[in-house]
Amino acid sequence: MIIARLLLVALLLVAARQQDPTTAFDVSSESSLYDVRGRLTGTIRLEPSQLTIVVKSGSVLAARPDSRIEVRAIIAGPSGTSWKKVGSSEPQVLGAFRAGERHDVTDSLVFRISTPSGFEPQDHWLVFQFGRSDGSTTYACSDRNLAGPDSLSARRAQQLRTFYPMAC
Repeated sequence: MIIARLLLVALLLVAARQQDPTTAFDVSSESSLYDVRGRLTGTIRLEPSQLTIVVKSGSVLAARPDSRIEVRAIIAGPSGTSWKKVGSSEPQVLGAFRAGERHDVTDSLVFRISTPSGFEPQDHWLVFQFGRSDGSTTYACSDRNLAGPDSLSARRAQQLRTFYPMAC
């Protein structure tokens, strides 16, 4: 009787885990020489018509001073040898930065992005766009798709480590 109950509890836990549409992410552009770069970690929740991205921690570095740096989340899809923007969130202001200053992300940042009809998470990935007050932008790209690691993830991760601007 006890074994049957334990088996039932285990099956329920497995079923609940399989239905959880939340995955973790760790996106970094720290290996780049971008003017604005950072590392952001958190979760992505796939809902019927949108993604909810919650940045739980991280840090952002500005190489040059700027009075207003902001960040937005982007859903990226393949486009030849590069990527294209499939959807994006509203930007969130990170504040003013002095040259060489790093800001820690201590409060959660929540981004919502509408997904197009027929959206397939395994064909898309997460990108963060850092915007400067002069209109210039830099990016931090995920090394895996929104469904999680796959056979191309290790190759993409190596490309990001080797030559970040080309891979991102």
